[in-house]
Amino acid sequence: RLTTHLAKQFPVLKSFLHAAAFNKLALAYLDAYPPTHFAIRDFGDQLSVFLASGEDALLAELATLEWQLNEIIDQSASAPLLTPLHLAHLSEDALAQHCFHLQDYVRIVHFHYDTPPWRDALKKKVKGVSRPPLLASAKSYALFRKDFQTYYRSLTPLEVCLVQAIMAGQNFTDLCALALTHNPISEADAAQQVVSCLLTW
Repeated sequence: RLTTHLAKQFPVLKSFLHAAAFNKLALAYLDAYPPTHFAIRDFGDQLSVFLASGEDALLAELATLEWQLNEIIDQSASAPLLTPLHLAHLSEDALAQHCFHLQDYVRIVHFHYDTPPWRDALKKKVKGVSRPPLLASAKSYALFRKDFQTYYRSLTPLEVCLVQAIMAGQNFTDLCALALTHNPISEADAAQQVVSCLLTW
């Protein structure tokens, strides 16, 4: 039952390894991380850690990606989305001090391989898909949902800085200062960059 449940949580990983190898992995994982609760919903939460301990970083990243996508579906989608109208209703002073928040279903994940598009190719059963090479530097992706469909998009270095600042509770003025540091331009242009990123997200 646990092996079947794990296969449902990590379908692309199972497809890549094939059934026999995945079942062997599942049994080894069960030995290392036996469930501690009668509900098995979170049984696979340590699979990426287990795979990383076996020094297969790419498969660990694939497991991380699949687990995060599973979690996104279960998160609330009831918070209102930011629109230009919301910004227009804020005074200049109020906007300067305003803090923004990511939706509960958003995840920011850093990959050392280009794992998300590789997973897509595996899921679509594209022929001749090879393991992606190790990247020169980590690449950041935003994982999110719309209705009950999950998506991802890569983030630019500026977007990564701004997202991290938002998660740390920094306000609009702080975001503009970061944009100005990241790309020495005028303050007005920096503010416009931040607004553009916010509305794109």
